[in-house]
Amino acid sequence: NARYGNEKAHYERQRLDALNSKYFDDDERPRKKKGYLHNDFQDDDGPVGYDPFRMVVCQRFNASHLPPFSLSVTSSALVVMDVHAHIARTEVIGLLGGRYDHMARSLHIAIAIPCDSLSTGVQCEMDPKSEVRAREIMSNMH
Repeated sequence: NARYGNEKAHYERQRLDALNSKYFDDDERPRKKKGYLHNDFQDDDGPVGYDPFRMVVCQRFNASHLPPFSLSVTSSALVVMDVHAHIARTEVIGLLGGRYDHMARSLHIAIAIPCDSLSTGVQCEMDPKSEVRAREIMSNMH
């Protein structure tokens, strides 16, 4: 079954690459990296394969295990996210805008733009028209 899982993962990667290819020029397309992606997983027998529906486990940080960056979010972005999460009748999806300060290792979220979702019953994707509108709003802010 591990072989079947790897073949299935291979076809799923090809399918997702084909879907996403319209958003990237050939030189911008993400390349497969050595090692495992965050949603490659292992079982007791070693690596199993790619699982596009695997959730990423949250990590706890403390004084001995520091987070990779600090995060701040404007109150207006929080309100938009909260209202969207409570009134949406489908999966909650959208774009966040802000800035990352590499030297200070801080991420600042300044705006949240809710988008419509398209659901296949198995997974959720952002509606392309909704995404274009959200990107236009963000580009007008700069």
